Amino acid sequence: MSKTIAQKEREKIDNSVKHYLNHHFNVPLWVIMNYLSFGQVVQFYELMKQSDQNKIAKRFSDFSNKALNTTTVHLDSKKLLSYLKNIHEIRNITAHSNKFIGFKCKENAHYLNELHSLYNIGNNDSKQDVFNVFVTMRIFLAPGNFTTFNNSIRKRMVHFSKNVNSIDVNEIFEKLGFPYDWYKLPAKQL
Repeated sequence: MSKTIAQKEREKIDNSVKHYLNHHFNVPLWVIMNYLSFGQVVQFYELMKQSDQNKIAKRFSDFSNKALNTTTVHLDSKKLLSYLKNIHEIRNITAHSNKFIGFKCKENAHYLNELHSLYNIGNNDSKQDVFNVFVTMRIFLAPGNFTTFNNSIRKRMVHFSKNVNSIDVNEIFEKLGFPYDWYKLPAKQL
């Protein structure tokens, strides 16, 4: 974070980091967060004191309960971190145009019954593929935003299936972890 602060301080144009340094002699966390990459935020969370990680996991539990329309989600810091790390990996794969088909995240995301059971994913199933990261996004996005995300993925899959004839598109989608004909199935109530 100190590198980011120093970089923003050297910029010729005005920014909020310079303002806080010049007028208040420090930069609040909520200001610097706007300048950190997702990977830096994940790393910052990983390095926080356990008690602070737990407070954040509790806030995400509350959000997840609303997103899943339940009251039984209890995220701990290890679960939350496993989701964040996998989202970060998929983000990097897509942002840097790396091989996406057949990609597996380093970590097997922790099982969350209230979420994974909705998609017929069991506790002992692998949770390292693109589909599982897609599923995980449900606890990070507001329900309306997840619905938009879900519908966008489905529409792209339908479009792809109509325009590719040289291979069964399910072979590709299954390498991403999506169930066979997932894009044709009725959307779950979100």
